[in-house]
Amino acid sequence: MRLKSNEPDFWKNKQEAEKTLKDKKSFEDLTGTYKSSLDQLNELADLFQLASEENNQQIISEVLLKIKELKSKVKKNEIKCFLSNEN
Repeated sequence: MRLKSNEPDFWKNKQEAEKTLKDKKSFEDLTGTYKSSLDQLNELADLFQLASEENNQQIISEVLLKIKELKSKVKKNEIKCFLSNEN
């Protein structure tokens, strides 16, 4: 796969090149946030499993709070996706 930014005439249209790079950065940010959220959710699931096995109500409560915070973060990322140029 050839990257558009590697093409020899990429910078001929500076506005188009800047838009392409801005879009690329935006998509990288969105996918990075998604991957980070997925990793956090997996860690919280593991922690919840351990806390449940040990019947540790304090840790369970903390995990549930973190999950709510993560849900809010994911919702914000979802809104960014819908507000981006490409849905």
